[in-house]
Amino acid sequence: MVSSFANLFTGLNCRNMLGAILAIGLFVVLLLYVFQEVFRAYPNVPRTPGAGGTSGQNQAGPNAGAGGPGGASVSPVGVPRISERFFDTGTSHSLVTGLFQMGGDHAIDTVASYVSNQGRATIVFGAPDPNALLVQVTFNEPEDTVTVIQGDRRVTGSDDDCVFNVTVTETLVAGHISCPFAEAFNGEESLGTASIELDFSGGSLSSRSSDGGAGDPTPID
Repeated sequence: MVSSFANLFTGLNCRNMLGAILAIGLFVVLLLYVFQEVFRAYPNVPRTPGAGGTSGQNQAGPNAGAGGPGGASVSPVGVPRISERFFDTGTSHSLVTGLFQMGGDHAIDTVASYVSNQGRATIVFGAPDPNALLVQVTFNEPEDTVTVIQGDRRVTGSDDDCVFNVTVTETLVAGHISCPFAEAFNGEESLGTASIELDFSGGSLSSRSSDGGAGDPTPID
């Protein structure tokens, strides 16, 4: 008789456990259904621009997203068109790190720096000495480039290698150029990459004559 009660008790426990498992299963199914209906009611909640999502405003130019070494990405901001002019004043502060370490503060070379009537700009900082550090920035030549040279060492960044953040007015061209993946050379031999950081400004009190030829500059109105 005791054995019969034990068997009955075991059967009841098994049925209770089975019922509990079925109840939990039904609850989970119901919970999933509720979540599905909630997501249907509120699809694709928009992200706040600039909050770290892909919908943030991107100020990069048409070459944005070009990859550097290792798949890293650089997003150039771009350079506004620069009107025809000479440069009378200006300075630069450059820093090269990586394979080479060089840089410094330099005044603009007013003879070598100008913008043509086609908007092609060459701006040079430093003395024309073979052993001195020289910085050259070009815009629309047809590329936008920055080059730092000292002796046989040369580091050049262009377009997709760099971020060009440049302000242009009738009398000033200034900004910051950052090239984390610039190409480093020793003479004509490419050694790898180096980083360029450049702050610069070029001021103009005069523009080229309308024919773009030699002669006295004409004042900017």
